[in-house]
Amino acid sequence: MTEVKIVQVSEKDLPELIAISRETFADTFGKDNSPEDMAKFLDENYNEDKLGGKMATPGSFFSTLSQVLSMILGNFILK
Repeated sequence: MTEVKIVQVSEKDLPELIAISRETFADTFGKDNSPEDMAKFLDENYNEDKLGGKMATPGSFFSTLSQVLSMILGNFILK
């Protein structure tokens, strides 16, 4: 059985967090939106300024689920 870890995300992980966030959001909601609307939403909401600002908010906890092989499986945010 593969070990799965929950890891708090740091600023150095921001590019990877943006990538997995964009991918999971598009996979979940892409079929319900036009490609243009989806691209606009992702560009406006999943970028370094937006997610970096949310990470810097006191009390925010960004984390990822990862396998021992360091492959990110998903993410979640606690407030």
